Amino acid sequence: AIPLYALNAPVLPDQFDKPAELLFVGGFGHPPNADAVIWFVDQVMPALLEVYPDIVFHVVGSNAPDDILNLANHNIRIHGFLSDEALDQLYHQVRLCVVPLRYGAGVKGKLLEALQAGVPIVTTPVGAEGIPDAERVMAIASEPERMADEILELMDSNQQCLEYLKEYPDYIEKYFSQKAVREIISNHFISR
Repeated sequence: AIPLYALNAPVLPDQFDKPAELLFVGGFGHPPNADAVIWFVDQVMPALLEVYPDIVFHVVGSNAPDDILNLANHNIRIHGFLSDEALDQLYHQVRLCVVPLRYGAGVKGKLLEALQAGVPIVTTPVGAEGIPDAERVMAIASEPERMADEILELMDSNQQCLEYLKEYPDYIEKYFSQKAVREIISNHFISR
């Protein structure tokens, strides 16, 4: 299977000290994204707000329906579509990317984008589908309580964030670099 994405290694910080801000990226023409945001807000955010009352959950994606737009408040910022430059700035601002998908198939481009941006990730088993050795570079939780725990652990520990981030360059080189793609194609044609 040829990876759909060839990534460049991220430029990673020596220190990791960012505000209590989370990011979800996904267009709302794809129903799993709306389900993920609503589930996260209903099931995970309450536990986060108990510990971090000023936490901000940024939601980026085109074509947000009313049930997403109506979530907007002090803690939830619905951005809609953003330019590449504005999205890149947001990636550098937030502490974590969350990908709380409950259904859907295939490799999730939003996870690989977060890897390349050098942002720690918390996702579900569905979000991690198709990502080889995913637990090496992201926290994975299916239940709301466990997802909240994973997020809070990463919010409280700069060191834990850095532990994930230090894996990113080698991980991308092994699975999602241009070199990895060339090797897979080459091995396919040589073995035929």
